Amino acid sequence: MVKKPTVFITCHPTAGGSGIIATELAANLAANGANTHLFSYGEPFRFSSLEDSSVTVHKPKDLNYPLFKEHHPYAMTLVQSLLSAAEKSPPDILHAHYAFPFALVNHLVQKILLRRNIPTRNIVTLHGSDTNLLGTDPAYGQIIKDSLEMSDSITAVSESLALESYATFDLDKKIKVINNFVDTERFTPNRKSHPAIAAAKSRGEKVVLHISNFRKAKNPQLVIKTFTEIAALTPSKLILAGSGPELEKCIDLAKKTGIKNHVETLGEIKNIETVYPHADVLLNLSTIESFGLTILESLSCGVPVVATKVGGVQEVLGQKGDFFKTTSSKNPKEIARLALSVIGKGRFQARQRAKFFSKEKIIKNYLDLYEKALAKN
Repeated sequence: MVKKPTVFITCHPTAGGSGIIATELAANLAANGANTHLFSYGEPFRFSSLEDSSVTVHKPKDLNYPLFKEHHPYAMTLVQSLLSAAEKSPPDILHAHYAFPFALVNHLVQKILLRRNIPTRNIVTLHGSDTNLLGTDPAYGQIIKDSLEMSDSITAVSESLALESYATFDLDKKIKVINNFVDTERFTPNRKSHPAIAAAKSRGEKVVLHISNFRKAKNPQLVIKTFTEIAALTPSKLILAGSGPELEKCIDLAKKTGIKNHVETLGEIKNIETVYPHADVLLNLSTIESFGLTILESLSCGVPVVATKVGGVQEVLGQKGDFFKTTSSKNPKEIARLALSVIGKGRFQARQRAKFFSKEKIIKNYLDLYEKALAKN
């Protein structure tokens, strides 16, 4: 690509994979010379990735009008924010990370800009729940399908999600798979231990890690039940990082099972790369997982993984290796045995596997996609 593109990225600011990848992509595109703008209704969760970058961050203004006191028309204020930015910096690419509402927002912006003789390309990246939760909801499914069909290109973060999206939306348009990525220099085993992990290690405890947004689909209560079985077999510490609706239930369950003193909650941590290194195993027991970004980050830090065999998890882990176990079991004792079996194994293999998803490879895939989109008449 001779001319570096101007890219407008829209995303949610929360601690899910879509917002994290959108933010990291924006920072890396800017590092590659692209004029990159990021639009979100709040500070992006990994804002630290942008602090030393040339990314321009836009927060659409709230509409202070009594008529909209109960319901803020965010989609329309986002449209206006995109159009205002386009007056000073006309975009080549509108890139929606998460279909709802960004695919439709970008389509509307694209049409308005075309009326102003500013041609753009509208790209939508599907991340998971925009397909398997919202896409299956009659209130949203049809408008998401139409928004996707009206885009110029669709990508999905895994082959599994692409297939699921074809089935859910009955799409005619082709979906290109561009996986999530990891910065293997940032997520590395060669970091000082997080204080919580260092303290557990000094006591000779095995450190079990769970990182999520603690929504029901992440199945965090099964993590608690599994750790209860692990703790009964060997001195252990469970580190919970993140926050969400199921976290308090997890704490209550830990109290009931008598392991509360062996569980430490860290809350949402922006520099999560400090938490993975030196943990003994990551538990990811989701009922739905379109990719599994925490799995990839764990591998990059050389930490073995036990995960449920759902969605795109196997695509991340690969088909064989000592550094992981996948399971369809819901039995905490069985999962605990799997977790103990991978501790101390395959750390180098895990790291090598993560390099298949390095930021350098995946960013190039996005740049190639932009180039092809812009080359179309």
